[in-house]
Amino acid sequence: MRVAPSACTALWLIALAACGPKPPAAEPPAAEPPPASGTASLNNREWILVHLGEMAAPLGAGGRPATIQFDQSNGRAAGFAGCNRYSAGYSLAGETLSFGPAISTKMACADGDELERGFLAMLPAIETYEVSDSALTLSGSGGPLARFRAP
Repeated sequence: MRVAPSACTALWLIALAACGPKPPAAEPPAAEPPPASGTASLNNREWILVHLGEMAAPLGAGGRPATIQFDQSNGRAAGFAGCNRYSAGYSLAGETLSFGPAISTKMACADGDELERGFLAMLPAIETYEVSDSALTLSGSGGPLARFRAP
């Protein structure tokens, strides 16, 4: 049996191509630019409430302070409000910060109810934020509404 010369030539070309240099690797995708410095320091940190309005923030149930933590990956803020855990959607644009409606667990507490009512009522009034070192200030149209510190 005789193999056609064109078939031999085709097999020889395929073998030769397989031995050739590999094509250059694709360039890795460009890295995402880092978030704005204020956003980077705002997100993924637990902030502890130290002032609610002009008053030092009282402790909530179990002697725990109210907290907030921003999660940029899902656009939600969550924490402890004084009696219950809460979560609320938020949006950032420059120094502007706004919150959607908060949801929370509904445990009854002997202590912390007043702190929780004030804390959750403050969220929709927030218009701007400022991060300085390990301090976070949330402000509304009339000035600072809450001050937090990072542990």
